[in-house]
Amino acid sequence: MTSHRILDLIPLRSALVALLPVAAGVGWRASFLSVPALPAHNAVSVNEAYRPAGFDAPMGRSRKWEDPSPQRHGAEWIYDVFTPPAIYYHAERGEFSVYSAPPAAVTTTRDFGLELVGVRREPFRLQLVGFVGGEGNYLGAFENILTAEHFLAREGRRVPALGVSIVDFKVQRMVVDSPDSMPVSDLTAVAVVRDERTGEMIELNSRERGYEEALIATLVPGDSPEERTELRPGEEYHRRGIRYKLREARLMPPAADVARESADSPFPEIKTLVPRP
Repeated sequence: MTSHRILDLIPLRSALVALLPVAAGVGWRASFLSVPALPAHNAVSVNEAYRPAGFDAPMGRSRKWEDPSPQRHGAEWIYDVFTPPAIYYHAERGEFSVYSAPPAAVTTTRDFGLELVGVRREPFRLQLVGFVGGEGNYLGAFENILTAEHFLAREGRRVPALGVSIVDFKVQRMVVDSPDSMPVSDLTAVAVVRDERTGEMIELNSRERGYEEALIATLVPGDSPEERTELRPGEEYHRRGIRYKLREARLMPPAADVARESADSPFPEIKTLVPRP
């Protein structure tokens, strides 16, 4: 063996000699490590089929959210998890009141004192029933439903007896549904009138009845069904020291939101009334 090969082996032998104590120490430490034996009942034979161990399901307890309790201000002051009440300021008394919106199908009770008979919409007091003339010179045929009077007019005409002004009038083609055939295009008179009592603009046409925007709720006292009253939103009804105010009415399905105030109650009670079946 040549001298340079002997020199190459010297570092390798030195490294092996240095690793021997380390390996001995590792072996010495490993001799003190013991692996705990598995209990006999957990032992599985290699010849047996695997059987999954069963576990009992934990016993849980169901919890029920408690209903929100009324605040000291009154029964309507209920703060639910996701439905806090709407709070309003009573300008006349200088106090706050609350309105907790009830479900859509709440029926009236005797202690509320008022029941809903129905909701309707009044025909507008001026109707457009047709037109006469030719292109560029059309006149509208209007009806005063209070007197059954018919008259001809175009835009710019004012009807003082009805408190109505005709702001615009025209005759145009409109697609009309036919029960016996396909929809057809036909001439139709259209008018825009201004209700001077409310300031609203109402569109009338000669093919259908025109109605007022405001809905009318017919209400009766629970103990006196023959005593009927009709209210529009914002109007009030007084009976036996109790003031009822119609906040809102809906046509389909018929319903009315009514506020009830009395001297012995600092805050109004609000219910959604629906007609009895």
